[in-house]
Amino acid sequence: AIQKCYDALPTWRDDTTGTYRASLITQWSALIQDNLEDLATIMTLESGKPLSESRGEVKHATSFLDYYAAEAVRSTSSGGGFLVPTPFAQADGKSPKGHIMAVQQAVGVSALIAPWNFPMAMITRKVGPAL
Repeated sequence: AIQKCYDALPTWRDDTTGTYRASLITQWSALIQDNLEDLATIMTLESGKPLSESRGEVKHATSFLDYYAAEAVRSTSSGGGFLVPTPFAQADGKSPKGHIMAVQQAVGVSALIAPWNFPMAMITRKVGPAL
């Protein structure tokens, strides 16, 4: 599985846009919302949570996906970056000595470790930004 993910990375990183990634994350969120009752019931049966708490977690899980879908199209998101003044000053002590450029891009396969007391929320919180 790790090798397959590693092999898929260049295509995912280089051949998809933030808009495309956002659409996939949004579709995932919509599917979860469309199946809220079934997912909440399964979660209750598996974990023993009250059904109302499971419903709340399903809704909470989609909020992470909605957030990361919006992040995917920001200019500072995947493939984008930002430029900030360096904290080091010129000889005058006022002007920045230069700038630091940070580029945000996929760098490799990730291991996502999450606690299972909130299974759906933790998965969407970890996988959403990875996509």
